[in-house]
Amino acid sequence: MRFLKEYVIIFLVIVFVVSIEIITDSITDKTINDINISIKEVEDALETDEAMDKINDLCFSWKRESDKLSFYMEHDELEKVGVLVDNVKSDIKNENTEDVNQELDEIKFLLDHVKDKQKLQLKSIF
Repeated sequence: MRFLKEYVIIFLVIVFVVSIEIITDSITDKTINDINISIKEVEDALETDEAMDKINDLCFSWKRESDKLSFYMEHDELEKVGVLVDNVKSDIKNENTEDVNQELDEIKFLLDHVKDKQKLQLKSIF
């Protein structure tokens, strides 16, 4: 009887951990998809007068969403993305568009890396 209780507790802990992982994974996917949409809007508006408005929207979205992500993700990678977003904003302000494209691509890469790193995979368990 004692072993049955232990197995039930172990099973419940595993179910709890997997449930939390599913919830955080869905939050991460939604957040990163929203940021990627904002990045696409910035890329589309680079050569127009709306570029500064779009980058301000991206900065606001990133600050809001990074607060959510910082509860369960490494702050180092989130800070790298935040620095790049600020760099893009200053480059757009200074009309330095060749650096903007490179930095936006780097933001996309880091966001994809964060998303892949956050996923529950068999190789990350063992």
